[in-house]
Amino acid sequence: MPKTNQILQIEPPEALVFTGPFTEVVKSTLSLTNPSDYKVAFKIKTTAPKRYCVRPNSGTLAKGETMSISVMLQPFEFDPNEKTKHKFMIQSLIIASNMEEKDLWQEVDKEKLMDTKLRVVFENEVPAAVEEVPKEVDVPNNLDISTDPVTITPHKSNFKEQDPQVPPSGDNNFQRLMEENKALSSEVNRYKEELQQLKRVAMSETKTTAATATTLQAAPGPTGISLLFHETTNIILILGLLVASFGIGLMLSSRLGA
Repeated sequence: MPKTNQILQIEPPEALVFTGPFTEVVKSTLSLTNPSDYKVAFKIKTTAPKRYCVRPNSGTLAKGETMSISVMLQPFEFDPNEKTKHKFMIQSLIIASNMEEKDLWQEVDKEKLMDTKLRVVFENEVPAAVEEVPKEVDVPNNLDISTDPVTITPHKSNFKEQDPQVPPSGDNNFQRLMEENKALSSEVNRYKEELQQLKRVAMSETKTTAATATTLQAAPGPTGISLLFHETTNIILILGLLVASFGIGLMLSSRLGA
């Protein structure tokens, strides 16, 4: 009779591997082969019997027979940082001709009992969630980002706002031009007032002439000449005002350009 620690050939020989996810029953297979010329009985034990279901967990193997054993791991909450300490042990015993199979494991001679221990390995197919690192965003220097990621507050500038149409107060040439412009504007306003006064005088004389013509019903010639004279005066004044305005514009443009 052979003298060895285990008469059976076991696959895998070192560890039972269970591949997750472990939210449902996970199955692993154990293969037992009897290469001897004897009939061999086997029995499978585990350190965590509530976590595993083994089918079949015991039996006999004839000469050269191979049997596949299903080991089913019950669902559990998997922790990749926790190392499992679960183990399996396959015990085997050569059946003598005078042994009854039902009495094999009641009174076992320890010297004839052989065993092999297998460790348990958990492998998770689903990788741990990788925390996404936010991409760096270039933020303008004139912006302040508050603790709220949605709110962006404009940075207060150290410079006071200035009217873009007004140059710095230190420009003496511009100040001089502005003063001349005021003087020209005053002169234009004076021309306008004189024109309005002439119009009022002309209207008054026209009314007087019309009243005289109605009363006398004669001498229309002098009335027409008077009206023509007043209209001509108005036209001359208007033309003078336009020429003065155009000259003022040219003067400002040339000085600003200088």
